[in-house]
Amino acid sequence: MTIHPEALTYDKVVYFILARKPVKYQDGAKRSRIIYIGSSQRGAWRFGESMVGKAKDAFGKEKRIWGAKTLEVHVWYTKTPVPENINIWKVFESAALLGFREIYSALPKYNDKGKRKLPNEKEARERFNIETVKKYLRDLGEPRTLQE
Repeated sequence: MTIHPEALTYDKVVYFILARKPVKYQDGAKRSRIIYIGSSQRGAWRFGESMVGKAKDAFGKEKRIWGAKTLEVHVWYTKTPVPENINIWKVFESAALLGFREIYSALPKYNDKGKRKLPNEKEARERFNIETVKKYLRDLGEPRTLQE
């Protein structure tokens, strides 16, 4: 796991866990490296714990991602001040899950939150441009070449 020092300075973050090998979604026509989208008020401590749990799943027997040998974490945080009554990291998590669902017609492989209705969905659409979020998700989840 690679962690950039600046990511440690923020407690309220959204993190993306990615497999090196893309996962098939729906009919197999669409693939993404993103296997989990989560948020944390505890910063690196939480996504470290989550990474271990998702690694157990990805490399285990039941929910295994065949061919997966490594996982990586990407962290999103904002330096922009927002009103205290808005949990912007939770709203962005909902926006990311919403965008992912719109692209792949499913949630990431290990996400349970949002299977029925996403929390903060209305606010996510108001505060974030979902098309921009979808571009971010496509870029982040795009399959990488072996040279990288």
